Amino acid sequence: MNESNVIVVDRIISDNLLYKIIDEIPSLVILYSEWSTTYQIMKRKYKKMESEFGNRIKFYYMSNRCCPEIRAEYGIMFFPACLFFREYKIIDIIEGAVSTTTLHNKLNKLVI
Repeated sequence: MNESNVIVVDRIISDNLLYKIIDEIPSLVILYSEWSTTYQIMKRKYKKMESEFGNRIKFYYMSNRCCPEIRAEYGIMFFPACLFFREYKIIDIIEGAVSTTTLHNKLNKLVI
């Protein structure tokens, strides 16, 4: 895994700033609440995907406290939420727990 492709955002950002920090390479933005049991379960799956896709996708982790505008912009109701970007455009969103297979398939589509 390329550690430079895993970024933790720990300050409040807006939707405009999100587009400035994501790269033109495919990006997965993970909005999470540390206290969330669902996030704790999904975190293992994200780490597994980092090891598989880390050279082709940038992974951004954002605490839900850091992104109120982003939550509102995309209608995020449940955590964790994954926002899939390619060439600065949102491609897909998933919320809550999903299977490893579902997450893997979505990331595969992102890099095609």
